[in-house]
Amino acid sequence: MRSGCIKLIGLISAFICLIALFSCVREARSCESYLEEGKLCSQRGDYGKAERLYLQGIRNYPQTCRLYTILGDLYLRTRKFDSAEKVYLKAIVINPKDYLAHFGLADVWLEKEDYRNAEDEFRRVLELNPNFERAYTGLGDILVDLNRYEEAQKYFFRALQLNPHPDYEDTYLGLAELNIGLENWQVAEKYARLAVRTNPLDADSCLALAQALEGRSSFNEAQEYYLKTLKMTPEHKDALLSYASLLENMGNPQKALQLYRYCLKINPGCRDAEQAIASLERLQRSNVKGKTSI
Repeated sequence: MRSGCIKLIGLISAFICLIALFSCVREARSCESYLEEGKLCSQRGDYGKAERLYLQGIRNYPQTCRLYTILGDLYLRTRKFDSAEKVYLKAIVINPKDYLAHFGLADVWLEKEDYRNAEDEFRRVLELNPNFERAYTGLGDILVDLNRYEEAQKYFFRALQLNPHPDYEDTYLGLAELNIGLENWQVAEKYARLAVRTNPLDADSCLALAQALEGRSSFNEAQEYYLKTLKMTPEHKDALLSYASLLENMGNPQKALQLYRYCLKINPGCRDAEQAIASLERLQRSNVKGKTSI
């Protein structure tokens, strides 16, 4: 009897150990599943579901640096810059040597036009990983924003030397924006199309292609890509301003005025929007006076 009890207890203990083992395996897979499923949702453009998955993963695995970094990338793509900054900083606290977290933080500061901090962070990325070509692209982006196009081009070409066929849009987009600044519309269109082909869901790439097409007077196709940009990011300030300007040129000042007013509403103090609104309202008043006098 006693021997039977001992055997039973042994079997129960083994069964409990097996349950614990399978539980550990399941949990280890769960962390990866959050990353993989969230990535698939993001690729489909279902950013809300992707965010929920990453946040759930973080609740279950609060010390997994990669979850914070991926969530930061999602926030950056959807232009939630303050949220992106917070999670990148959290990732860096967990692992100060995670160059991808530093890179994401640098991108956030670049978007916020904090060029000094952005440059420092990109250079920190290169200290951690000297062959990470996207950091060279980031430095090029800073110089484009500062209108230092010749210097910027060197960084972009260095990035292409390290990776001649990138599977991300950043380098192509940087070269497109550089050539937009130089009004080299044909070259800008070439690189913008490469950026869009690489990542059709990137709003900034669609915007660059729209601007390049507008520069080449391909207004109907430019309008198509402005609308694509605004469908992905309805509050994209540069897209709103550029599309409104295109509508003016296409003879639709009323629709342009609506867009400028919306842009000003979500970006209080935007001088470009204020000046455009004032100009169109003056034009409207002048037209009304002209009709009255007739």
